[in-house]
Amino acid sequence: MLNYAMPYFWGTVGMIYNNTIPGLDTVIAEQGWGILNNASYSKMIYDSSRDAFMAALNAADQRMSSADQTAINAAKDWLINAYNQPNTYIKSDEILTEAIGGETPYDVAMVYSGDAVYILQETEAYSYYVPEWSNVWMDGFVIPTNTKHEQWAYDFINFMSSYEQNLENTWAMGYTSIRQDVIDELLDDEEFNLDARIEYAFDVPFTNFEFYRYDADLKSKIDDAWELVILSN
Repeated sequence: MLNYAMPYFWGTVGMIYNNTIPGLDTVIAEQGWGILNNASYSKMIYDSSRDAFMAALNAADQRMSSADQTAINAAKDWLINAYNQPNTYIKSDEILTEAIGGETPYDVAMVYSGDAVYILQETEAYSYYVPEWSNVWMDGFVIPTNTKHEQWAYDFINFMSSYEQNLENTWAMGYTSIRQDVIDELLDDEEFNLDARIEYAFDVPFTNFEFYRYDADLKSKIDDAWELVILSN
């Protein structure tokens, strides 16, 4: 049983969109996650049951942490409808190479905030948008109860959490640090923060985020429903 963890990165889930399409910025601001079910655009839905169902539930103004089976079934149908539209794909890390190859393979793509930073550094064709409600995720260090080198583990965590190493790691990965001094340093660095698009992805401006603990029953329900979405196309 996991009792606690030492976080080192956190972030949100949002969408990059092709900023060369006239009016798309207005549409995505109006529709939020609902744009993933808009047949007028080519789209990529991230291959993650948690994040895909987060988007579908929030499009219906519902939250994952309070979703019952009826809500999950409705979200499943919403995702099936979206996935079976032309030019709609379910992928994951492929977006990191597809979006910087000189073309814009999708009008809209669901991405993690750190991946958005990387993509926006490599191409001016995309901008980043986080709907009013989104998931907050956090990466953390944990020490197994059966470890034989507990002090080494603490030393490593302390080392990686130090200002210098956290700054270097954050610079390399592009995800948001848990240290405010690191965030401030990078947002003030012209080489890192090439323009406001990067700052938007790195220093997310909204606060209506959902943060929830692991729930084995909920995970089983959305994983089963996600499998039906994948098999529908």
